[in-house]
Formats: sequence, C-alpha cells, structure tokens
Amino acid sequence: PQGPHVVVERALVDTGSSDLELRPSLLARLPRLPIVASGAVYETSLGGEAYDAFEVLLTVNGRTCAAVVTCTDECSSDDALIGHMALGALGLCVDCPARRLMPWEALPAATRPLACAAAAALHRGPPRAVGPVQCASIRAWEAWAAET
Repeated sequence: PQGPHVVVERALVDTGSSDLELRPSLLARLPRLPIVASGAVYETSLGGEAYDAFEVLLTVNGRTCAAVVTCTDECSSDDALIGHMALGALGLCVDCPARRLMPWEALPAATRPLACAAAAALHRGPPRAVGPVQCASIRAWEAWAAET
C-alpha cells in the first residue's frame, strides 16, 4: 500500500481477541481515517466502553487486508494488538514455538489448525469480495465447512 502509514516493529498477537488496536500516538500520525463506527461499545474487563472504529489497510509479512482498528489506551504496554479477524483475513497462522506468524499454506496439511483451514478457504482461488471485515472469518468458516 502506498501513502501515509505507520510502522509497528512488534505487536501483540492475541488470537483470543477479534480486535485490531493501535496506540493513540501512532493512530494520530495517520490522516483522517474512514469511520466504521462511532461510539461502538466494546466489553472490557472494566465493563462496556465506547470507542470509535476506523478502516485501515493492515500489512503483515507482505500480506495486506482491510481491517477495522480501534485506539488502545495510551498506557498499553503494546504499540499494537492483532486479533484473529485480521490474522484470518491475512491468511496467517501463529507458530507458537517459533514465536512468529506464518502463511497457512506453509504449514504441513496434517498439522494445520482449524483456524488455518478457515483462512485457506478464504484465500483459495482468485480474489473475491468477502464483505465487511468483521464477516471475513465467518464466511471462510462457512466455505471450509461446505467443502468438508
């Protein structure tokens, strides 16, 4: 992707989260972003909190997807958090022992976790529209389930 961008050298990858989050100081470096939702309520450990959600292009390991990003608290220990929705849209899986992300197709078929099979269904064949980013993993799951 061309144009204004921020580079995050290290991000927390949290497959238990569906969110993509960016530290406020990094988000502020970008020009005005398209607002996906204003005042969207997210459940946190402190209860419901309202956030604005923005559309961005996320690139990780040379793969790019459209994603919805929210702003973290400035006190967050991480510059960014990447959840399972973005990972699925990027077609990336977590290699826990090596502490890295890798393309689903790089794993031996017998060892691919279910999430990677869903990502495979999303990325198989020619590019196609998948609708809102929030639905990407659901549609991938449906496509994978229909083939098995």
